[in-house]
Amino acid sequence: MVARIYSFGDEALPKACNALTIDGKDVQVFRKVLREQMQLCENRDGWWLRFFVESDYAQCFFVQFTQEEAPESKPVKYRGRWPISTLAYAYLQQAAEPEAVDAQALERACRATSVLVRGSKSVGSCDLYEASTHWGHVDGRGAQYISKHDRLAQFERHVLLHVLAYAYLLTMETLGDRLSEALTLGKGEQELRDLYKKVALFQARSFFHQPVRLSNAATCEAWVRIDEALGIHAASDELFKQVESAHYIFALDEEKRAQALQQQRAREEKRRDRLLVIAGLLLALASVPGLYDLLGAWL
Repeated sequence: MVARIYSFGDEALPKACNALTIDGKDVQVFRKVLREQMQLCENRDGWWLRFFVESDYAQCFFVQFTQEEAPESKPVKYRGRWPISTLAYAYLQQAAEPEAVDAQALERACRATSVLVRGSKSVGSCDLYEASTHWGHVDGRGAQYISKHDRLAQFERHVLLHVLAYAYLLTMETLGDRLSEALTLGKGEQELRDLYKKVALFQARSFFHQPVRLSNAATCEAWVRIDEALGIHAASDELFKQVESAHYIFALDEEKRAQALQQQRAREEKRRDRLLVIAGLLLALASVPGLYDLLGAWL
């Protein structure tokens, strides 16, 4: 099986959609405060997932599941868009003894899923990590999931984690681009403050280094692997540093404007003082008796 993830920006979900279920149950993978910011639906085409609803940085995704085993499988467009990530699932039936793994069968499953994800057999069994439920590999192209049990539910949860990861990455990219553009174009103070507020709101309300409920230990471990492979934590740190730099630049500009204003006021005060001195001298001279007669005689 192959799951392909497509990004649709901030589009709304299709109207003909039912609430997403995994293994016949509502999705309970994520922390409650984060789950309340999601719309997770499915229809006959696949999954429609919208994250950070009711915000200015909402992200919509479509996940298409197909049964593919052919090594010549290639990425396909959906509504004119290429997938941003591909996840491949395979089931490797275990021997009677759990520790007795068929190394050749695992290698074949690994090479086959590698082709489905990245179009080549570059990832071998020596590159896989092993978890309690599966063997796997995660990188920027996607993920391989070779299950030890003939159950799709855990793989589907992994798909959800990957979609959330890209929701985080695309949101941080969008906010960072807006911030850079505002600085480049010299946007006003209020627009920059609005951007600071949006970044701070996203970081405080929507972004979690561990978005999975702590009771789901295996899924928590899966998120850590995805985070490390895709650099989500690093992207968050980069966005925060970008905000700090932008704030520093903005503060310097404010300081320069304040200094210029102070200098202008100093020049105006100095000019006013000179005028007052001249006026005082004129008044003093005018008060001297016979000054006008003396000046007239001299002239």
